[in-house]
Amino acid sequence: MDKNIQNTINSLKESFWELSDYLTKDKGNIKLLNILYQKINNLNSKDSESIIDLIIDIEDELNSIKITPEVKLSFNHKNIPVEIKDEILIDINEAHKCYLNGNYRSSIILCGRVLEICLHRKYFELTNIDILEKNPGIGLGTLIAKLQEKDIKFDPGVTQQIHLINQTRIHSVHIKKETFYPTRAQTQAIMLLTQDIIEKMF
Repeated sequence: MDKNIQNTINSLKESFWELSDYLTKDKGNIKLLNILYQKINNLNSKDSESIIDLIIDIEDELNSIKITPEVKLSFNHKNIPVEIKDEILIDINEAHKCYLNGNYRSSIILCGRVLEICLHRKYFELTNIDILEKNPGIGLGTLIAKLQEKDIKFDPGVTQQIHLINQTRIHSVHIKKETFYPTRAQTQAIMLLTQDIIEKMF
């Protein structure tokens, strides 16, 4: 019995910090997390009475925590060109499903793909040239530079947002010395930035 209880305690300790991804980041929650951490560390498999009391305390603390609301990508897609609208919506919905299921790298990769589709379309509208035929491996950074050569004016901050998403996507796709594991909060931010860029671009 003690061994089973200790395994449960160890599992609880290991998964404790994953909880922070789901929380609203405010002083109250940070204070509660510190209290919870101390109580979890005080769990002792050899003292069944204290375990029951502490678990009741932990449950009470958890009920006081503010959970971060799920991201909702209900953006205005009326101005997205009809030629790419279906593909964009399919990718956005799939990215959202990946996010809800904890597949954060997949979600970020799909956000990068959405931006590629939008930027390629924007370039075609300006030049009547399908750049994918001439340069199928063109990266987002190069594509942004080519659009700027055509005097396209992005809203302030959009270029930086695209570069941020692209860098995150690169770390999610390519093999690096250290594996990149985006958090739930990071993925949520990338998805909301992608939504914002699409709305500003069209």
